[in-house]
Amino acid sequence: MVRFGIIVCDGNPKWISMLEDIATEFFYRPGDHPLEYFHAWKGDVPTLASTSHLDGLISLGSAHMVDQVDSTPWMRQLGNFFLAVENSSIKLVCICFSHQLINHVYGGTVGKGDCGFVFGAADTVINFSAISEHNQLTSLFKRYSTGGSMRLLESHRDEVQKIAKGGVLIGSSKSCKNEMVLVRNNIISLQSHPDLSPELMMDKIWPALISKGAVSEAKREFYEAEMTNLHTIPCLQLIREFLKH
Repeated sequence: MVRFGIIVCDGNPKWISMLEDIATEFFYRPGDHPLEYFHAWKGDVPTLASTSHLDGLISLGSAHMVDQVDSTPWMRQLGNFFLAVENSSIKLVCICFSHQLINHVYGGTVGKGDCGFVFGAADTVINFSAISEHNQLTSLFKRYSTGGSMRLLESHRDEVQKIAKGGVLIGSSKSCKNEMVLVRNNIISLQSHPDLSPELMMDKIWPALISKGAVSEAKREFYEAEMTNLHTIPCLQLIREFLKH
């Protein structure tokens, strides 16, 4: 039985009210121990002591920006925890905002992407030559990608412009060069969203983007068509196997 923890980085009511249902759908499987939650956004930041019994951690996305880290205590604390994970036995997967934060604290840079606000899906091409010395990763990505690529959901404005010092670039897409990073041997980060579905994207994110003028209602069908033939399920299985081994 595996034990996974979920680090929550956003307290927006539209997400928090259904968070456990979403996390259970994407990260829990029958036979697992119940998921454990760390609500970092309200000060419940994990520590090595509070996570030592877990097989792995998944740190989620947020509407917060990494450039707020110096003025946001919980972000600084979470960043310090990310640094501590390097010398621990726990494995960590960071998604979207958490991908940006962890690359930042490990010496990378984050800023607005050249493509503006990215919404929809993108094909991430896996850089097998870069991970050739990492047998487990190579095996996992060969097993779960299709033709060396994974099509995953995207919703972000900022992106990692320079990856963590000492990190390895796992994969890139046309909309984001630094899509997947092996930050350390026990830490993977992803800009994409294997933790969302097209329905959640259109129900929870699309209306906010419309109100901000970031997307046009006239392109609804385009985006809905783009969010098909996804590798969400294979990516989730890859994450599980990375975390528990």
